[in-house]
Parts: sequence; C-alpha cells; structure tokens
Amino acid sequence: MQISGGDTHTVILTPSNTVKAWGSNSVGQLASGPVTVPKPSYVTSFDKDDVFVSTTVGYDHSAALKSDGTVWTWGGNSYGQIGDGTTETKREPIQVKSPDGLSYLS
Repeated sequence: MQISGGDTHTVILTPSNTVKAWGSNSVGQLASGPVTVPKPSYVTSFDKDDVFVSTTVGYDHSAALKSDGTVWTWGGNSYGQIGDGTTETKREPIQVKSPDGLSYLS
C-alpha cells in the first residue's frame, strides 16, 4: 500500500492496485468520499494486468503510474501541471503527454 498527501486531499494505492482518494474536490482532485478513482471515460477497458502501481499528489492534482509505464494525472491544472498541454481542470485521469506533445510519457 502507498499513501500520498496533498495540500487538501489524500490518495492511496491499495494492495489490490486500486486508487482511492478523499478530501477536497474543489478542482477535481477526487470525488466525495473515500472513492475509487474512476478509469477514464474514453478508455473502453483495462486489461486485468493493466493496473496502477504507484501514486503521488501535488498541491491540487494527483498522479498515478500504471503497470505499463504510462503516467496518468487529474485535478487542478491552472499552470499546466497535468501534462496535457492545457490549463483546464481534469476531473478524470488523463494520460500525460511527452514534452514534445506528440506522444505519451512512458
């Protein structure tokens, strides 16, 4: 199990490789609760081996590393900290783009 604390929210990675979060949700860093962080709505399925293996949080955003090496983030993005090339708040995980913006981090 892993636990990460931000300014106003907390994220844990459970032994079953699900991500749970609680605390403030003012900019989408979680939902009410403790809740399981949802898979992105645009991802149709996760392979059973395609799980989160690590988590961390920033001031008002969260991040997780998947077993395939990809990085996913969500929450406040006013300074572009989510890594998708925008400054829009993300209320579900998005895959982080590489610095050139043409591919994804892995």
